[in-house]
Amino acid sequence: MKANMKCLICFTALYVLFAAGCDNKSSSSQNNPPQQIKAIASIQDVPPGKMRDFLTDAYRLQPDKRFLLAVAEVHAFFSGQQRENVSTTFQDGQWNIHYRNELVGTLPELPDFKDIMGLLSQWVKILEQKRTFRVTNL
Repeated sequence: MKANMKCLICFTALYVLFAAGCDNKSSSSQNNPPQQIKAIASIQDVPPGKMRDFLTDAYRLQPDKRFLLAVAEVHAFFSGQQRENVSTTFQDGQWNIHYRNELVGTLPELPDFKDIMGLLSQWVKILEQKRTFRVTNL
């Protein structure tokens, strides 16, 4: 029963975020300013030995924004607190996902759906242990 509830919460959060992402008039863009894109120096300023790394970093795909929103949404669901931005850093060939200065987990450089759902399920378990959340039968 607990596993079904966790799956239901994860899928509901993903569905809501996906549906909200399809709406062109989404109010979430008004609440959260767009993330600043890092100023990329000219390739001509990079030493020849570091050009490959520079280009790899410049064109690396970021984790899916719907997933990042789901991380914040699941936390808000369990805690009742306002959503905040999720931060990501790329280190040692994997993405480190942080929320409110807490490591949520890691993803490979190019995560697939299974990786994302696994991390979201793990995040739900962590939050469930920290906070008491009870579903009552009516």
